[in-house]
Amino acid sequence: MRSLLLLFVLVGCGGGLTIDEYPSAVRDAFCKYLARCGSFPDVDTCKRANIGINLVINPSDKASVDQGKVIFDGSLAQDCLDAFASQTCDTTDQDGRAFSTAKCRDIIKGTVGNGGACALGAECKSGTCNVPTCSMACCQGTCMGDAPPAPGGAGAMCTTSSACAVGFYCDFTNQVCAELKAAGATCSSTNECAYGLGCAGTSPNRVCKTLPKLGEACPDGVCRDAGNYCNSSMQCAKIGLAGSSCTTGAQCSSYYPCDTQAMQCTKAPGAGEACTGRCFDAGTFCDLGSASPTCVQTKPTAGPVPRIRSARATTATRDRERAPEPARRPRSVSDAPHDVVTRRHAWVAK
Repeated sequence: MRSLLLLFVLVGCGGGLTIDEYPSAVRDAFCKYLARCGSFPDVDTCKRANIGINLVINPSDKASVDQGKVIFDGSLAQDCLDAFASQTCDTTDQDGRAFSTAKCRDIIKGTVGNGGACALGAECKSGTCNVPTCSMACCQGTCMGDAPPAPGGAGAMCTTSSACAVGFYCDFTNQVCAELKAAGATCSSTNECAYGLGCAGTSPNRVCKTLPKLGEACPDGVCRDAGNYCNSSMQCAKIGLAGSSCTTGAQCSSYYPCDTQAMQCTKAPGAGEACTGRCFDAGTFCDLGSASPTCVQTKPTAGPVPRIRSARATTATRDRERAPEPARRPRSVSDAPHDVVTRRHAWVAK
């Protein structure tokens, strides 16, 4: 978010979410998506689970809102999350690859113009704050421009796919935006293919093609939808939850890993229980530094994270079974994903 005009925007601008409500609303929206696409049995179970998201409001961001340098539109935030929660499970459609509706882009807006003082990019109308190197904890910079740069078309310079317009991807080899590829074109990543297509096949002969749905044959070993995997019969099947039989991790939701000895998808340890890796309960982690590793409570830290990107895009990194190829993105709500949303659209940190 943003501000008041502060209290006016947070409380009076058409209702919706307040900036303090936003972190939990993001988690709830993500859980609706995960439950619908098969990673959890229901939304309530997801809300109690460790899904890799522990959002808090960055105090510096909240201060910018309180000072009126950034405006948060709670109504648009609610609309954005409603859309985020209701996406389909198709990892190849436009939302699955680049969730960037106008509602989400406008959740926050900077109020400081070109040349104005700033501490954060979100305070600037352009989204860019040029902060010089300094040894102080809080360094002031200068806003660069009066509007954010428009996404580029063919030939525009880029270093991330979010810098390219809809219908284009960033060719990282040449660092320029290029048009999405049609069916049959050679590819190295689904990110290069037209919406509705995935990159599949055997390297170096992978091509853009329509990926199989639940129940369909998957000769390339990949399926289109989140929550599906290609089974030993080379057919797309639903991933398993706790109690489902398995022999490999790909057969289970990443939140219910396969116990290859018990040959079942299992719930990870909870708070206070012995652990060797992921813990199931929200707000916990496996303390591997102790003599007897157990699941313990985490302490949230504040720091900016990119805005919300596609639900699928965000989850693809944690759920390899749902991605048409090995997840390329990082896993938190942030992106290094890539990019679901840029830094000016989500001031929450994990």
